[in-house]
Amino acid sequence: MAGLLVRAAVVSDRTGVLVAAGVVALLGLLVLGELSTRRTRSTRRTAEEGGPATDRVGAQLVTGVVVLTACAALVTELQLR
Repeated sequence: MAGLLVRAAVVSDRTGVLVAAGVVALLGLLVLGELSTRRTRSTRRTAEEGGPATDRVGAQLVTGVVVLTACAALVTELQLR
């Protein structure tokens, strides 16, 4: 998503929009890098203990980051119009 937003910002000569696209990229990297690793560790730990594989805090964090990413993408898109 961030790549498409950066391309649109460059094509429309609106370099100020690149900041919002950068935020989208960083939020995406946060989800892929940190939060997915946390989820994997939690799932392995729970599987070893034999309990249910639920991580409400992790799920809430990922949901929040995805919502923030969508909001940043929306702001970027609206600035390009």
